[in-house]
Amino acid sequence: MEPRARTKRELEIILQQLEELRDPKPSLEQCPTPANLAAALIHMCYMMGDLEGKCVADLGCGNGILAIGALLYGASSAIGIDLDPEAIEIARRNADRLGLLERARFLVMDVKDFSEEVDTVIQNPPFGSRRRHADTTFLDVALKKAKVVYS
Repeated sequence: MEPRARTKRELEIILQQLEELRDPKPSLEQCPTPANLAAALIHMCYMMGDLEGKCVADLGCGNGILAIGALLYGASSAIGIDLDPEAIEIARRNADRLGLLERARFLVMDVKDFSEEVDTVIQNPPFGSRRRHADTTFLDVALKKAKVVYS
């Protein structure tokens, strides 16, 4: 049986145990999302009714923390997108270790090429400090592909 977090604190504890990126790439502005921040964001999505039974996307997913957290809090499925193949492998391993891989897809892809419609996007996009307007690209795609966006 898949684990399911019952409280925000329980979710945070599970997320703290995920494998992280070994060598974040500055050129991709990879910045890990802390477990406490991820749990707070996911809990807020849940409280607003934007998570349970929904299809969720995490654009720029890194190690998959937001997609995995969404699944642990009741999302029906999650899609994680990242340009970095190493990050996608780590995200897949994290989901697999928790028995969530059947409901998760992690794809090596440029966010601009993401074409699926989803219910909710939960993301921690690049700030655009190294690649100008990287942040707005993520927001533009999220707003076109989801009914609700948390960023």
